[in-house]
Amino acid sequence: MGNTHLNNLLSTMNEQFDGNDALEDVKALRKILFESSLSLSRKNIIENSSVISAPHAVANMLYLDQRHELLLTFSDNLFNVTDTGPIKRSMAQNIPDSGLSYDELHKLYTRFGKRGLVAILSNPLTTSSAKTPRVTRTKRILAAIVKHFEKTSNEE
Repeated sequence: MGNTHLNNLLSTMNEQFDGNDALEDVKALRKILFESSLSLSRKNIIENSSVISAPHAVANMLYLDQRHELLLTFSDNLFNVTDTGPIKRSMAQNIPDSGLSYDELHKLYTRFGKRGLVAILSNPLTTSSAKTPRVTRTKRILAAIVKHFEKTSNEE
């Protein structure tokens, strides 16, 4: 819940809180849930919460850590923090979602060229029944990625 929402709810309770402190966020949420006019029972809160198991939380954390590590391999290669690279960071984030690293794309380009690279990025996962592309079908973005690998291959 955003700090604005918490402030609004707490203001109806004549309360103020520091929105830059995690402990204060928890205290404010506790007041909203258990001391406000919302009159929510603990049972209602628990039954309507999206509680996940510890193993599921760990699996999510490991996936996000791996995705972050893969994304870092693209930094200062296909994108940079100023978004002046071949593609924007938001598009670069789609590539690690498919489990690919920068080095894997580079090897793919080296071995199979433009056609292989475009095929991997623009077609759905072979193990999926989904029709959506692994990364993108946008020709401008695919061309920018190919151009980047053409340039880096020529520099080697």
